[in-house]
Order: sequence, then structure tokens, then C-alpha cells
Amino acid sequence: MADFLLDKDPLFARITLSGDELALYQKISTRCVPGRRCRILVIYAAAQPGTLIDRVRRRRAGYERGISEEYLAVLAESYARFFYHYAAAPVLIVNSRISISSSAMRISSCSCPGYAA
Repeated sequence: MADFLLDKDPLFARITLSGDELALYQKISTRCVPGRRCRILVIYAAAQPGTLIDRVRRRRAGYERGISEEYLAVLAESYARFFYHYAAAPVLIVNSRISISSSAMRISSCSCPGYAA
């Protein structure tokens, strides 16, 4: 189980990099893709931009001060589009306004050809 999906990395690149930077990123990233593991399920914790900005404000983290509502709206839309078209594994979309206990979901085993834990 991981809380990061490398497949969505280009999403941030398209939002944050300029034209020349994006071209360089695309050139390099196609050569640097590590071996991929089999995914049995991707869980996308979806949130509306208003919910995201509320969380940023509540955390009061210095590194998040420059994040605007407009950026979060673009990011939320980009995530929705990305996961709508994601085909590498089934996607479970969870409304993240609801608090989920870490003990609410347990994955006891994984059967995936070619996968070694």
C-alpha cells in the first residue's frame, strides 16, 4: 500500500511548469520511469476546492501559504480528469470530506502475477 502514484506526476508538471520546462520534463521523464508494480486498486480521495483550501488554512503550514484557491481548483479538476481516464487499475473514488478510520479498511493479501512484495 502506498500513498503516492507516480502515474499522476505529469499532472503537476502540466500545471506548474512553463513550456520549455515542461518539454524538458517530458523528455527526461520518459527515460526515467522505474519498474512498475501491479496495482490491484487505486483509491482516489476526492475533495472539492473549497474543502482543500479549508484544509490548507487549518494546517497553517508555511510551505502552503502561496497555494491559491485557483490553483487548487485547477488541481482538483486535473485529478478528476486523470482518474476518470486512469486504466492501469480499478479506481475507487472516496469523498474525502468523510473521515475514514485507518482500521476501516484492511488488505490481507495481494495476488498479482509478477508481483513480489
